Formats: sequence, C-alpha cells, structure tokens
Amino acid sequence: MVNAFLIAGGGAALAYWAVVRWPPSLGRSALKTAALGLPLLGLAQAGWPLLALLGLAACVLGDLALSRPGERALKAGIGAFALGHIAYVAAMVQAGDLVLPTTALPLVGCAALVVLGLSTRRWLLPYAGALRPAVAIYVALILLMGITAFLRQPISPWLITGALSFVASDLILAIELFRLGENRWRALTARLVWPLYIAGQAGIMAGLGPLG
Repeated sequence: MVNAFLIAGGGAALAYWAVVRWPPSLGRSALKTAALGLPLLGLAQAGWPLLALLGLAACVLGDLALSRPGERALKAGIGAFALGHIAYVAAMVQAGDLVLPTTALPLVGCAALVVLGLSTRRWLLPYAGALRPAVAIYVALILLMGITAFLRQPISPWLITGALSFVASDLILAIELFRLGENRWRALTARLVWPLYIAGQAGIMAGLGPLG
C-alpha cells in the first residue's frame, strides 16, 4: 500500500509538471496537492517520524495555497512552508547530533548558505513590497533548514541533497515571483522549480527515514 501511494504521488507530480503553466483551477490544485499529499499518507503508514510528517503536511498545505491566485494565498503559502521548515529542523535535531563544521563539506555548505541569505538583502527583499517581513523570515528559516542538514551527524547525503534542492527550488521561485515580472523566462523557471522541489522533498524524507 505504501508503494501505491508513492507511485500515485509520482504520477500526480508528473501530471502537474505538464500543466504547471496553466491558469489556476481546481483540477490543477488537486494535482499539485496530491503530488506530496499521497506520499504523505504512505509514509505515515510506514511509520516515518512524526516531525518529518508534520513538516511534509505543512508543505502540502503550502502547495495548495500557492496553487491558488492572489496575494492572500501567497501569504498563506509562505506561512505554511515556514512552519514546514521549522518542523524539518526539529526533525533533523531529533534524528542526530548537531556538530559545528570542521571538514570541508559542511564548512563550505554552511558558508554558502549564509552568503546567500545575506545577499537577499540586495536582490530580493527590496522587491518584495508588503511581503518583505514575511519573505525575510522565510529566507532565514529555509536557510536554517539547509544549515541544519549540514550540521547533523552522522552526515546524510540524502538530507543534504534534499535540503539544497529545496533551497534551489525556492531561489528560482523567488526570482520568478519578485524579479522576473511577465516575460519569456517564466516558462523556464516554472519548469525548473517543480522537479527541484519534488527532489528536495524526496531527499529530506529519505534522510529523515530509514535511508538517512
């Protein structure tokens, strides 16, 4: 039954990718929500850690919100994903010890994420308008999630890859939402965001489960 949920979710994810540029609709929202909502049910049956499931559930709600039009839906989506990152950080802390970086991989990874966060003060936050406070908090939380993945011991390649894919997905999405406007590049960014996001969630779930 678990595999059935995962396969069905994968099918929904592929179907949503095919219509990612379509106007908002209930059908499109259903596909986006099912892409991770169905795997969430499967992982719950398989006994995944509660905090990991809570993080994924918050992200599923975020997906639903972001699939709808309007600034109110965008705010709800940002809030849901922020809660998801808090749950993921807690799940990572619960799953292993946090150790200050002393080797190249975590040192470089943490430093890069800190630099990325600081850089948003120039290229992102000034363009976020009324959403600037919410976006600033969200940036801090997702980067905290990425840094925590690097600090957790034992090191989990799944967790690090998943966290970085999630960060990359949201980086591109932020550029699309606040910098691109309506131009031809949005067709490309929309195609990139979704697979990176799904890969990110898959990596995080694998890293917080038996594979981690």
